Amino acid sequence: MSRSDRAGQTKKRTDAGNPPPEVSEDVSATPRGLNTNVRSEFLDQYWDSALQLPRNLDIPAMEDQQRGRLVSALALVFVAGSISRRLGSEADDEELALDKKRAKRVNHALRQSLGSWIRKLPPIEVDDKTRQEGAQLDWVLFVEAHITQLKSEIRFVASWAIKNDEIKWGKSAVVKLENEIRWLTYAMRD
Repeated sequence: MSRSDRAGQTKKRTDAGNPPPEVSEDVSATPRGLNTNVRSEFLDQYWDSALQLPRNLDIPAMEDQQRGRLVSALALVFVAGSISRRLGSEADDEELALDKKRAKRVNHALRQSLGSWIRKLPPIEVDDKTRQEGAQLDWVLFVEAHITQLKSEIRFVASWAIKNDEIKWGKSAVVKLENEIRWLTYAMRD
């Protein structure tokens, strides 16, 4: 008997003494009756049974969607931050300083978020519609709408990940989206 055969027998003997890991076969233990062997309480909290998920969606498409969302938001913030007296001539120095501070902070938060989805940041392209929207940007409304969108993205990503047994990717994506919410909330402090 060769040395590798003896090592294989030893491994078999040590494995035989350990019971196999328990897997819950209870259908009610998973969200809304899905029968998956991998559970994630972290993702379960965001599960939405009423959400209609497209069949042809995959991870690269979802990541592209997140990158596109962030690039368009960055373009708006870039325009808002690049206009010198965006608030008008009636704005005082404090209001202008707060506007610039928010532009820098929100820009940084969005760049950090985009950096978690992509290695190299793409160039920001601005069209006329983005220029118009950026010139009229209200920071409070923008961040509230952005956070609302992020919360629906979290529900969507978590539900898709649970349904498609992509728990590891789902956790990672939800953490990225939650970080974006935290960074934006912190950026809006005054």
